[in-house]
Amino acid sequence: MPKFVFLWTDLVLWLLAASCVFYAWKVRHNRNLRATWRRVALDAPAMCAAVPLAVFLTLAFADSIHFRPRLPAAPGTEPDAPAAYATRTLSVLDAAMSHAIESREKTYSLPLAYWSFQRETAVIDGKEVREFPRLYFGGAHLTDPATQWKGDLVAR
Repeated sequence: MPKFVFLWTDLVLWLLAASCVFYAWKVRHNRNLRATWRRVALDAPAMCAAVPLAVFLTLAFADSIHFRPRLPAAPGTEPDAPAAYATRTLSVLDAAMSHAIESREKTYSLPLAYWSFQRETAVIDGKEVREFPRLYFGGAHLTDPATQWKGDLVAR
């Protein structure tokens, strides 16, 4: 089980959500407010605005639940030893987007490129050379990018 971390900004967001739930409960029991919100629900521009608002709120709430993942037990530790947690705090959104976060390059170049935008120092045959290094993820499926890149680019 992860260790949950409560940030004050997250608590404010969840208090705001609780107040909205309380207001919805109040609207449900008030005839005039219910009629007003029914008119809003039947208004096409209001519902069109509600769709992106709902998406943004979902992302905001997913980014407001923070935790520290539990680390695996070190070899040789006793079973009743206290759990160790990571020092980095993640959100639920970070966990959902972990693949995109892990596949980031240091720099970006051209779209669909296989080389970096910035020169880096590399040791080749015992000599230090400044060159544009190969990207880890860009064109990773190409075995010989110098010859296969253009054909792959046209195919994509």
